[in-house]
Amino acid sequence: MRRYHVAMLCAIVVLGAVLRLWDLGGRDIIGDESVDAFRSIGYLDYLGTSFQTQPVEWYENADLPRWTRLSFHDAPPFAFLVSHVFFRAFGDSLFVARLPSALWGIFSILLLYAIVRRIFRRLASDDSLETLALITAALLAIGNPAVSISRTAILDGATFGATLLAVYCFLKFLDAPRYWWAFGASLAIALLVKYTAVFLAPVFLVYLLIGRRDVFRDWRVYAAVFLALIIFSPVIIYNIELYRARGHFDLQIAYALGQATPEWTGLLGKVQAPFRDIGKNLPAYVGWMTPILAVLGAVTMLVRRELRRSSVIIFIGLYIAFATLLLLIIGSAARFLTLYAFPFAVLGALSLAWFLAQPRYRVACRVLVIGLLLLEFTRTVRINFFEGEDYGIAALDRYLTAELRGTRSAAIPESTNRHLNDVIQTFAERVPKTLEPQKTLIIYNDNVALGTLEWIFYRRFFYHVTPTLYVENFLDVVQTQGSDYFNGFTVYFIASTPATELNPFKENKKAADVFEEDLRRNSVPVAASIQTRAGIEAFRVYKFEG
Repeated sequence: MRRYHVAMLCAIVVLGAVLRLWDLGGRDIIGDESVDAFRSIGYLDYLGTSFQTQPVEWYENADLPRWTRLSFHDAPPFAFLVSHVFFRAFGDSLFVARLPSALWGIFSILLLYAIVRRIFRRLASDDSLETLALITAALLAIGNPAVSISRTAILDGATFGATLLAVYCFLKFLDAPRYWWAFGASLAIALLVKYTAVFLAPVFLVYLLIGRRDVFRDWRVYAAVFLALIIFSPVIIYNIELYRARGHFDLQIAYALGQATPEWTGLLGKVQAPFRDIGKNLPAYVGWMTPILAVLGAVTMLVRRELRRSSVIIFIGLYIAFATLLLLIIGSAARFLTLYAFPFAVLGALSLAWFLAQPRYRVACRVLVIGLLLLEFTRTVRINFFEGEDYGIAALDRYLTAELRGTRSAAIPESTNRHLNDVIQTFAERVPKTLEPQKTLIIYNDNVALGTLEWIFYRRFFYHVTPTLYVENFLDVVQTQGSDYFNGFTVYFIASTPATELNPFKENKKAADVFEEDLRRNSVPVAASIQTRAGIEAFRVYKFEG
C-alpha cells in the first residue's frame, strides 16, 4: 500500500466522519430513535404504552425474574447496552444518542475497504485493487443510505456496521482458520444488535456449500458456530423463559412465527412499507445514480471472464438474494434498504473503476467519475443537512435543557410501579448535590406522539428525576391534594399546536386546550414559541409559579 493510497484512504474516512458527525445532535428525533434512545439511557425495557407492555409491568407486584434482564421484549440487547455505556460516560443528549451509530458508520468505511481488498486481491493488480477499494470506500463514505442511517439512534446503523464486521471476519476465517473465534464472535454480535442480521447465516452456509466444502472437515468452523451460540445464549435463554411465562417468544420472533401476543396488540415498528413498494422506496432513499452504477457493475462482473468465474460473484449474489428474501418478510422501509449499501458500493465501484481504466478517454472518464461522486455527495448533504422531517422536538429539548441547566429537582417524582420507582431512585442518587435545588414541574398534553412523550417527558421523569404530569393527571392531583399542593414550584406547561406530531389515537383530547385557555384568561404569557426549521410553531411553552 503506497503512501498516497494511505493519504487518500485517510481523506475518505475523514470526509465520511464529517458527514456523520457534523451537527449530529441538531436534527429532530424521529420514529424509533426516541424509543431506542430512551430505553438505552437506563438500560430499561419500558415503553409506557398500554398496547405493548413489558416484563416490568407484568411483574409489577413481584420481583423481576433474572431472565428479564438478559434481553428486551422486542430486540436483542447489544446496541442498547453499548448506548447505555455512552450515556453513562457522556450524558443523555441527542448527539450522544446517535454517536454509537455514527462511529459504526465510520468504522464501516474501513471495513468495506478491507473487504474489497480481500475478495478482489487475486483478480486485480496492486494499483487496480487499491483504486477499486478506495472508490468503494468513497461511495460508502458519501452515499446517502450509509450516511443517513449513521446519523440516527435507531438500531439499523449499528446493524449495518456489525453486518460488515461479520462479513470481514468470515472472509478472514476462510483465508486463515485460526481466526475462527473472530468469525463466531462477529456473527453473534451482529445478531445481538438486531435480528435482521440473520440473513447472513444462509449467505455464509450456501457460499461454503458451493465453493468451500473443505471447511466442513475443519473442527474450527463448528467451534465458531458453538462460540456464536454461547455469546448469543442470553437471548436464547430469555426467549425460552419468556415462552414458559407467556406462551410466546419475544415480539420479533413471535411476529415472524405468527404467534398470538395479547400483550402486544399495537406492535410498534411493524407498520412499514411493504416489499411491493420497493420500486418507489429504493430510488427515494438511494437515488438514481447508485442503482444504475450497481447495474453497470453487475454487467462488468458478468462480462469480465476472471470476475465471472470467481467466487466474488457468488458471494455478492448470495448477499443480494438473501437480503432481498429478508425484505420480502420485513418490508422495504428505508432503514432496511441500507442492507443494500454494501453490494451497491462494491458494484458501483466496479463500474467507476472500469471508466477510470479506459486509456483512450482517460481525462473525460476521470471528469465523469469525479462528477458522479460530487453529485452523490451534494445529494447526501442536501438530504441530511437541509431536508428531513422536523416537528420541533429537538428544539423543545434544547429549550428545556437550557432552562433547567445548573439545577436539580428538589422534589423527586414517584411511580406506582416499584420497579420503575427503583429506576428513579437510582438516577436520583446520581444527580450532583452541588446543583441548585429547584422545585420544577412539567405539564404536557399527552396527545403527542410516542417519540416526544419518551424523549422529552418520560426521559426527564425517570432519568432527570423531574416531576412531569400530563394535564389530566395534574388536575387530578390538584383536586385531591388541594390548589396549594404545588406552591413554590416553577411550572412549565408544554402546549401542542397544529404542527405538533400527535398520537393518532389521542388527537381529539381537549383537556389541555381547556387548560391553556384558563392560562390565557389568567394572563399567563407564552414564555417560548418552539419552532421548526421552517419557522412553524410546533409547541408553546407557558412558564409560571405554582
